Amino acid sequence: MNIQTVIMGSTALLLLPACASISESECAAGNWQDLGYRDGLNGVSRSQIAEYSTTCSEYGLDTDSRAYERGYERGLALYCVPEKAYDMGVSGMAYTGICAGTLTGDDFRIAYEDGRVQYQAGVEHTRLQSRMQDFDDKIEDIRVRMRSDEIGEDEYDRLRRKRDRLEDERATALIDMREFERANGLPKAYRDY
Repeated sequence: MNIQTVIMGSTALLLLPACASISESECAAGNWQDLGYRDGLNGVSRSQIAEYSTTCSEYGLDTDSRAYERGYERGLALYCVPEKAYDMGVSGMAYTGICAGTLTGDDFRIAYEDGRVQYQAGVEHTRLQSRMQDFDDKIEDIRVRMRSDEIGEDEYDRLRRKRDRLEDERATALIDMREFERANGLPKAYRDY
């Protein structure tokens, strides 16, 4: 599985809400431990209870921050696992430090950083491939113009020199990309001439 597949497969994680809102019926139901569990499980900030309290007070209802905190801690323990951290890193998600201070906080951060390195390698690999495609597009454009029946000899020579220069630059860019692929354990992603 290459890094682009991992990135695309992990983008679903980006759809998790950064914060949650609460309805009047949820305030009235008072399932604070369940709500805390859900927020912890989704990596929502612990401070979310303050927003719930504000919203519920507008409805004339109270919150139970102790029950919320108990549920939150249980959910956060399931959220703060290295596997999830790696997936977050490799998908390009930001890590806000929510797991710092937990039993697995250090392992979570390390796994996130490992995933982030893979993500950044994938982004750079995509940039290098785009650069190669730009070279190919420019070279092909010149070749088409050189085949025109209406081109003069001076223009043909100018285009040939430009094509040769671009082909040399492309060859250097391809060497750079191959070195990057080897250094990062990535498969060859662009054809050689």
